[in-house]
Amino acid sequence: MRDMKTIDAHTLLQFSSYEAQEKWLKMIKDNYFNDDFISKCMDFARRWAKSMQYQMKRQGKTLEDSVLDAAIEANIDNITVEHLDTAISYVSEIWKYGDTFQKWVDNGGYDIIKSLF
Repeated sequence: MRDMKTIDAHTLLQFSSYEAQEKWLKMIKDNYFNDDFISKCMDFARRWAKSMQYQMKRQGKTLEDSVLDAAIEANIDNITVEHLDTAISYVSEIWKYGDTFQKWVDNGGYDIIKSLF
């Protein structure tokens, strides 16, 4: 397994649509440099999605099999449960696999992931 900083630097975040990518870029422009809470949530969400992508593509895992390991791996800033809800919404809204991710969250995954933080 590659380390998270390498995965983050060398994995292109896959967006669900052009509009999702534009929304992400606008959030960066409007909030990232002005709000530490938002920037921490965005950094975690980006790394989390990229780690899941990496595990699905390079290791053949399903999203469901990668989501927990990816969350642990992506949490290099030691986010708290307060950041988690915002990060989940970002991943669900902009990521290529956001719909599948949100279904996992809604079907009991939230309680599992929350216990990690």
